[in-house]
Amino acid sequence: MNDKKIVIKTDASAWKDSKTGKVLRAGWAFVVYDMKGNELCYQQHKLYPNEEPEELTEIRCEMMAFIAALIWLKKNDQYQAVLKSDSRTMVNGILGIAKRKANYDLWDEMELEVRKAINQIEDICYIPREENSRADQLANQAANAIFLAA
Repeated sequence: MNDKKIVIKTDASAWKDSKTGKVLRAGWAFVVYDMKGNELCYQQHKLYPNEEPEELTEIRCEMMAFIAALIWLKKNDQYQAVLKSDSRTMVNGILGIAKRKANYDLWDEMELEVRKAINQIEDICYIPREENSRADQLANQAANAIFLAA
């Protein structure tokens, strides 16, 4: 069974046009830490609003980061993880505390990925924004990048 414990923190960034309220640039990131708080790795991704099937929103970007973290976790099956996000809406939706009001395609995908990694997930919890600065930094960097190398 899995014996290495980690923490994965996720975040997203969505920059809006002040006049229209539409997202102009967006990105997400997740950071993997060992139990001592040392950063093991991270992933970040730039999103292109005109290439997404749905209008991008902050919560939609947050969900994409969380799904990517779940996919990474499943590929790295030696780990047991606590997944943390500063999106109370998303965490409460995952835990069934809040009603899922939009982004049904991503909720379905998240449910599928949670089921795949369920034996590796120790907990899913909300953290205050100030405890998520590295993932926030990486998500902002991805959103603002013109090109982000793989």
